[in-house]
Amino acid sequence: MKASPDPEGNIFLHAETPSDWEVLSGIAADGAGYALADAMGGLMQDGPAGQDWHDFVVPGLEDAFSGQLEFITRCVADARATAHGGPGSILIRREEAEMWYGALNQARIALENRHDLAAAVAGEDVMAMSRPRRSAYFRSHIYLQIQSMLLDNMMRP
Repeated sequence: MKASPDPEGNIFLHAETPSDWEVLSGIAADGAGYALADAMGGLMQDGPAGQDWHDFVVPGLEDAFSGQLEFITRCVADARATAHGGPGSILIRREEAEMWYGALNQARIALENRHDLAAAVAGEDVMAMSRPRRSAYFRSHIYLQIQSMLLDNMMRP
């Protein structure tokens, strides 16, 4: 997979192989199923503040988070279908940057939660990891690189 900015300030993600499409599809799959909105409540889980968080904040966050993942799912599926599963590109427009960034962030947080990837960053031998954990580590790294491009090229003034 390659990524490149264009002169108009957009970013293209170029899927060159079927596995690139799988990684891109994995953004939504990795982000799904993790209760990020609840987890963001942190220390407010007890008492009235925790109940207010759950009643008033969580529903809005859940809607926003699921909207990001659904958007990415559609973008990837449409681009993959257009490319007939072969090499193809996804255009990320400047106005879509926050949706992409949010979905990538959800995926990375969920992967960290499921696979304890912080240990890998701290020096664990990546090749000694189980296959699923190693795969999660590499996907998280790819997602981070895309997020960095979004920040550097689209989200900073």
